[in-house]
Amino acid sequence: MASGAGAGSLFGTVDESAAAEGPFAEVAVQKPLRCEFTYRVPAEFVEALKPGMRVAVPFGRKREVGVVVALTDRCDLPASKTKAIAAVLDDEPVVDDDLLELTRWMAGYYACSWGEALGAVLPAALKREKGTRKRLVIAPVAGVGQEELAAVEEAHPKQHRLLRTLLEIGEATELRDLLRKLNLSDAPAKTLVKRGWATIERVEVEADALLSGDATDRVRPERLSSQQADAVGAIAGALDDGEYRTFLLQGVTGSGKTEVYLRAIEHALATGRGAIVLAPDIALTPQTV
Repeated sequence: MASGAGAGSLFGTVDESAAAEGPFAEVAVQKPLRCEFTYRVPAEFVEALKPGMRVAVPFGRKREVGVVVALTDRCDLPASKTKAIAAVLDDEPVVDDDLLELTRWMAGYYACSWGEALGAVLPAALKREKGTRKRLVIAPVAGVGQEELAAVEEAHPKQHRLLRTLLEIGEATELRDLLRKLNLSDAPAKTLVKRGWATIERVEVEADALLSGDATDRVRPERLSSQQADAVGAIAGALDDGEYRTFLLQGVTGSGKTEVYLRAIEHALATGRGAIVLAPDIALTPQTV
């Protein structure tokens, strides 16, 4: 393993043969370097640090965020060549053992570093240290719905797609991220604002919002409508009978289709089965998750 090495003095008298004292952590950073880096674990982090946690480490002249992939008491490098972890960013591991094993396999199969593979499975908010940042968010105006969608469906398909997605999400979302996922420019968003159908404002958001759960904790209805209950009942019945059946769920934007999917998935999981969700649009992934 490589180390978080510091530059030694050219004419110094430091005994570089003195072995570094542990414990140590093997850290994978998001760099195209196919090795992990060994860092000394300061005493204040020894009890809490676990594999799967994110840490901030000195890396050259910069500070990088990496994931601890292993802990060890041994290091073959001298003390002068090791650096200490600067900060532990999590209270609990954000990458479990199964995902660590999967990303290690990904690194070998796809010829990338372990850190790059971990970067592919971590949400963007977890690739940075904690903090706040300014972001533009867009949200649909209350009362906007099917009438406005129909007005732009044929003549302005980009506006239609953006507005439909906003209504599906049902709350404020980061503008740049949404436009990137929909492969749209700023123009449709600005037009929706001019029409009075959407609002854009600059807000301060937590860099680790996904970690805190704020981005995914959404209120779900305690009771289903009669139509939703009928749909869930039909799907659950097929699962209980062990039959392979196809269901087509029809409903306008905002009618509660996602809740039917979630209830059906919960029923499948409760009976020991699995489920795969194919989101119709990448921009709707956060809502589904």
